[in-house]
Amino acid sequence: MFRVLILILISVFCFQSRAAIIPQDTLMLSATVVDEVQEPLPYATVLLITEEGEILKSTTTDSKGVFNISKEGTDGKFIAVRFMGYKQARVSIPLPTVIQLEPNSNTLQEVIVKEKRAVYKVSEGKFEIDVSKSELKKLPEVADVLAFLPGMLATGGRVVPISGGTPLYILNGVEQKSYDRIGTLRPEQIKTVNVNYYPPAKYSAQYGCIISITTNQQLTDYFSAQVEHNSLFGRRYTEEDVLRISLSKKKWDNLLSYNFSYLNEDNTGTNQYDVLSPKGKTERSSISYNNEILSKPAHHIVESFSYRPNQKFNITFQGDINISNKKANTQGDEYNHEYGLNTLYSNTHQDERSRNISANADLLVNYTMTDKQQLSVSGGYFYAKAKSEIDLVSNSKNRSRINGKNDYNAFNTKIEYDYNSKKGFSLNVGFQGNSILNKGYSNYIFENTTTPFYNITSNLQDDELSLFATINQKWNKLFITAGVRGSIFHSEYEQNKTNSITDTYFKLFPRITAQWQINPDLLFIGSIITQNSRPMFRDISPLLHYINPYLYEKGNSSLKSNDRYIYSLSMVWKNKFVLQGRYIHDANAVLWKFTENSELNGALLNSPVNVDYNTWLFNASYSDKFGIYRFAYNASFRYIPTKIKFLDTYAHRNPNIAFTLVNQFDITKQMIASIDLSYSSKNGFLGVLESPKYGLSFWIRQNFFKDNRLQIILRGNDLLHKSISKTNVFIDNIKVQTTPDFDSRFLLLTIKYTFNGFKDTFRRLNTNESNQKRLNLQ
Repeated sequence: MFRVLILILISVFCFQSRAAIIPQDTLMLSATVVDEVQEPLPYATVLLITEEGEILKSTTTDSKGVFNISKEGTDGKFIAVRFMGYKQARVSIPLPTVIQLEPNSNTLQEVIVKEKRAVYKVSEGKFEIDVSKSELKKLPEVADVLAFLPGMLATGGRVVPISGGTPLYILNGVEQKSYDRIGTLRPEQIKTVNVNYYPPAKYSAQYGCIISITTNQQLTDYFSAQVEHNSLFGRRYTEEDVLRISLSKKKWDNLLSYNFSYLNEDNTGTNQYDVLSPKGKTERSSISYNNEILSKPAHHIVESFSYRPNQKFNITFQGDINISNKKANTQGDEYNHEYGLNTLYSNTHQDERSRNISANADLLVNYTMTDKQQLSVSGGYFYAKAKSEIDLVSNSKNRSRINGKNDYNAFNTKIEYDYNSKKGFSLNVGFQGNSILNKGYSNYIFENTTTPFYNITSNLQDDELSLFATINQKWNKLFITAGVRGSIFHSEYEQNKTNSITDTYFKLFPRITAQWQINPDLLFIGSIITQNSRPMFRDISPLLHYINPYLYEKGNSSLKSNDRYIYSLSMVWKNKFVLQGRYIHDANAVLWKFTENSELNGALLNSPVNVDYNTWLFNASYSDKFGIYRFAYNASFRYIPTKIKFLDTYAHRNPNIAFTLVNQFDITKQMIASIDLSYSSKNGFLGVLESPKYGLSFWIRQNFFKDNRLQIILRGNDLLHKSISKTNVFIDNIKVQTTPDFDSRFLLLTIKYTFNGFKDTFRRLNTNESNQKRLNLQ
């Protein structure tokens, strides 16, 4: 019934059409609005005025800076074009094909920061960087640019928000499944990036923030290619080769990308698990020393095709395939001591083989109904298969096998309607449906036995139907956005064809955000947001994971969805300094917990449960530029006061103080260097105690040739070998001490060569900019 409803709704919206009897160019005036560097200006205000300045008609430019306005009644009239931060242009009719705007002084609505001032601006609750007009376009990677957004921390070649949660990436209006697609961009390809910490109601709120990227426009037919090689040296060694080919014509664009990587790692670690009496005396202690050698080749193919039959329709297809094979060899020495008994020693050898295959296909259709109205329809299908086999030998003689498999099928559709008036009002309403099917099994078989020690098969179906609406209203100094999302959730879980769980419920998720510009130097942003996220499939999967003879991991199929309530207030001063404060309440959050399990011969089982907790979070950001020196500083204070029971008292609760310092230097016109420092204090929360950690990293980028076609980047990570915390867990009567020896130190050498200016390839995606598709697959 769920899929039938989706198909009916898609059919209703997809087959609406309007025929044009008279050619468009005989009825309309048209031109492209650009800035001082000939980059199109999207959503500029266009007015038809009399000689005295009386407004007769109005419209806005589209995502490509193009506007159309009816020719009727335009004799002797003028066109006026306005865009925040630029002088108004007044042009007589007939129009030129291009109208260029000149920069103006700063305005109250958007304070654009240039020269020695920070590069970002604040508008409608979003922090935005115009990369194309800043020195940031010279940086080597996208993550280096995103690190200059307030509240974003660079780590491991990516960025994470200080506020937590998973960021959603949107490239030219199209949602991306992961950072991998974003990471292939080069900074000089990017026009703007922005971060929105207050996602609108159309998202089901599993995202901590939304990072949107728009690329430069491509104005002519184009063919280009790029090859890239990466070599990472350290205890882990990685080879990566990439080939990208892009074709573009007037009405269509195509990108084909192939990525091959090969990962090798050698990791060690020590873990101790103590079972305590109510008085804190050790009743049983297990210690394991492990060494893992891992290899993982992976293939990733991306195909993206866009077609524009006319100015009203945009059609985009995206497909990608991922294939990876993992082989891991782990040696372990385990000691188990029970109070009053002798110590037992065992050694284990496990060979793990796993294979993951996934395929994704998305279709997006955008229809511009009028200059004020847009309709978009999107649909997607995702398939994935994960299979693992572990051969386990204990004490050189006892042999067993652990097998597991998961199959996923996901279906997604979204229908959206957008209305934008010329008086600061806009509306977004829509429908979204998701359905996810999972079939899995896990068994544990001892050699020379016919009955499995552990055997589970399961079937899971998760469905969601949602209606959402968001309204935006802008006044002179005030901007308000308010929205609500209503969702029906339905879950069915069956285990071994007997243990069945069915749950259906409805929830509302309201939200409101307001921005108040007090003066050109000071503004405030306040918000109240409710979010919901369903458990990760890892959290509910029946797959039994073997860690060592005394510890296993398994999901919990009875987990409830997590509801999050966020209350925040931000202050922005001179677009350089940002101070944010948040209070967050999480209901039914997921917490992994150790318990003794009789079915596993008394071994510990690590399995998730639902908990409620509160968080206080304050963070500050400051960025600026002085001559050849450019920097971005971030600091945060986080405290979780919720108590977790440990014996007859409570586990540690310590506030965490963290900061990152990004320091960049323009050495020559073609060479840039960066030194990054990070620190995180001791952190005690929800039964977990993490030791302090700090890191020191660097990178140097050198370009060659006048057109920078050859680029060599050298990166060094975690030079002090102190960026990994030691972790202790204190819950109920269990104490766990984890001492990883994961070596995150490495040197990464990247060589890129571009044929025929690949810097323009991602411009082909500048379609469907106001439409955003979402695949709700955890």
